[in-house]
Amino acid sequence: MHRLDYISEIREYLDSVSRAVYELEDEKIEAIASMILETTANGRTILLAGNGGSFCTALHLATDLEKCGAATVFDLGLGRGLVPRARVLGENPGTW
Repeated sequence: MHRLDYISEIREYLDSVSRAVYELEDEKIEAIASMILETTANGRTILLAGNGGSFCTALHLATDLEKCGAATVFDLGLGRGLVPRARVLGENPGTW
């Protein structure tokens, strides 16, 4: 495959991901955000799952929730200690 073909495929993929994000309903995004905040406020852990590539996506999401979620909580002034805890089923359960 020619190099420019790869670039075209990458652009098509990114366009499809972008469209998918913009097609999400605001109510569903708000419901998910509310569940994350409520779970965090109650000191609970967010459990994620995936198989194969989806497992890696779940690991990435867990990292983002803890890293970026902590920054967002501080930015919103919700107080220290409200850092989301997220774990992926099947990831090193001995550390839980």
